[in-house]
Amino acid sequence: MKLTRYESARDFMNRARAPLEEQEAANSLIIGIPARLIDNPDYYSKYPIYMATVDDGDRFVAAAVRTPPHRVIIYSALVDDLAPLRLIADDLVAVGESYDADSPVRRVSGVIAHSATALAFARIWTETTGQPFKPGMDQRIYELREVA
Repeated sequence: MKLTRYESARDFMNRARAPLEEQEAANSLIIGIPARLIDNPDYYSKYPIYMATVDDGDRFVAAAVRTPPHRVIIYSALVDDLAPLRLIADDLVAVGESYDADSPVRRVSGVIAHSATALAFARIWTETTGQPFKPGMDQRIYELREVA
């Protein structure tokens, strides 16, 4: 598996948009943030934006977006495979290493993802960094497909 980190929102969207749009309602946030950056590159200018994808060969398997100090948003197509989540956690740690310990870039305040993915990532983050986590709120996505 290979993680690719993007500085360009356009490059991220060129790789991630089509697979993420297969479940557009559930992935609207991870799609919307880079889309906003394409239209307004300075919108999140206080801290560097984190955008990454994970591929297994030619297959897109995961993506992550983060606008510090906010939570990391993660999509993973592989529910039972933790390898993409480990790559993302390790890369987030690597990005944060060049910042002070109290920098929002270095601290991940939470994760937004499907419940199983969020819990798996939180556990990996704790194993990787020693930072504890506590489960937050489960939420649902509703999608209107037809007007009655």
